[in-house]
Amino acid sequence: MDGNVEAAKKLINALTEGEQRVVYAYLRTKFAPHALEAKWGITADVILGAINRAPDITQRGIRGIIAEAVFEAEILPSLEGWESIKIEGEQPYDFKLREHASKTSLTIQVKLQRSERGAPKKGTGPYQRTASSWKYKRRGLALKLSQQS
Repeated sequence: MDGNVEAAKKLINALTEGEQRVVYAYLRTKFAPHALEAKWGITADVILGAINRAPDITQRGIRGIIAEAVFEAEILPSLEGWESIKIEGEQPYDFKLREHASKTSLTIQVKLQRSERGAPKKGTGPYQRTASSWKYKRRGLALKLSQQS
């Protein structure tokens, strides 16, 4: 099968961009759409196009939601000895964890690092003064950890 896949890739690479778009459209029909595409009745391309045209404030909000999803998918599973606790209602944090051994819990608020002209913005606000509470930075994510007993 690997040989077939490599041969297909080679054929696709030899196509013009227009022909590749036809293949792309065909392949999209072979897979079930994402749940949001099905719910809204539009394609991911239309959703992404709308986000691309949206004002900065809207894009920042969406990036914040994506940051939470990245944290949940990539970081939470790698935390050994901790369990995620379901959050009830609207809370001022995004995640709540409990350590297995001590039963200590902590809340996590996921934040995006602000940028200016594509570079991380440095400031002197309260978060910079309490930098010891910020434990993790990756791909513009910053997590504020608050320990609770």
